[in-house]
Amino acid sequence: MKKSSLALIQGAAKAYAPTMADPLAFTKGAVVAGRGVSPSTLAGLQAKDNTDAKVKAYIDGLSTDMDLVDFSEAERNSIKSFLFGQKQRYAQLATEITQTDAMSSSYLELKNEMDGIKQSFLNLKTQTDKFKERKIQYLDDFDNGRISKGNKQEDYEIAGKVYGGGALLIDPNGGINVVVDGGKGMIRYSDVKDPSLKDFKTADEILKQNNTLFNAGVKLDPSKERLLKNQLKAKLSQEGALESIVEDKLLTDTRLAIDLDAYATKEQAIEDVTEMLLQGYRDSASTGFEQKRKTTKSFKPEDIAEAKNIIEIFNRPEEGALITGMSSDSNIVYKEGNWFPATKSAAVASYAPLTVARAINRLQIPPALYKYITGKDIPYNPIVNDPIVNDPIVNDPIVNDPLNPN
Repeated sequence: MKKSSLALIQGAAKAYAPTMADPLAFTKGAVVAGRGVSPSTLAGLQAKDNTDAKVKAYIDGLSTDMDLVDFSEAERNSIKSFLFGQKQRYAQLATEITQTDAMSSSYLELKNEMDGIKQSFLNLKTQTDKFKERKIQYLDDFDNGRISKGNKQEDYEIAGKVYGGGALLIDPNGGINVVVDGGKGMIRYSDVKDPSLKDFKTADEILKQNNTLFNAGVKLDPSKERLLKNQLKAKLSQEGALESIVEDKLLTDTRLAIDLDAYATKEQAIEDVTEMLLQGYRDSASTGFEQKRKTTKSFKPEDIAEAKNIIEIFNRPEEGALITGMSSDSNIVYKEGNWFPATKSAAVASYAPLTVARAINRLQIPPALYKYITGKDIPYNPIVNDPIVNDPIVNDPIVNDPLNPN
């Protein structure tokens, strides 16, 4: 028998057993070689042992395992106090129920109360696990600046009180309540809503869309605008997204020039913020269009056609494919899944394969023309920390090329 269980049984026995000058008198008499021990006495001792065994079984079936690591001392003490009081009560009920007729109404009442205590422990474990998880996450988010400035002031205050390490009050059902304001108030933990985080995901999606529209270089038509508008409204309707986009400076260096508190409904605010962001889309598309128009004028049609043909072959290579670059002696050939510097007859000029960036750079397509055709910047030609060792074109696509010694 576990010491804790024995202590509870003995405590309950003292409270509910008949008063005796020496509670062990029967046992002492029986130990002396059985002298003078009547059958009724032995039966009584056996009955007591049976009762103790039943009570122990009840108590051992009461799960009290709680992971209280990362709780404050005040929080741990509150939980332990509840557990101790309920265990004491459970032990008393267990003693009573073993002495009660199983067919009586009293037995059912005792059993219901015992089941209620067991359920309260299960509820408390669920809540303590969730409380600890959310508390650790909230403190980490707070320390690392992930809490959105779009939350209401009362959200910050409630979170500070709930996760501030103060005393708890556990209700009979195992629910956690946080004692606040020096004991004058109480917050039901199940009703607590944690402050929302900065919505980096939505902000990144908006910024990427702006970049895509700029690179496409095409003005928005009404159909495209409607699609983008619907997408924006859907994003801003997500929990905390509107407030974060307006307040957290995720799109620009300043908050958006709009007062959310001035709107009667959230839908009206979403409508105006959507229009503000949609105007940014329009500006990006128009700027990209003008940039593309200027680029087109600066290149001859034959140069554009040549570059398009080079890029098409490069993107869909076949074994032995030879690409002649836009300047002399800048050829590459595709062999066994890699690009290599090549002669005009498609012979491999260097057995060090080219990275994708070096291969494209070697073709000598002007960056502006490459971006005009693909909508992307030409890949950076790395010099430092490049995986290709002993490549004859270490610093420049053309320098040290055996086909162009000068």
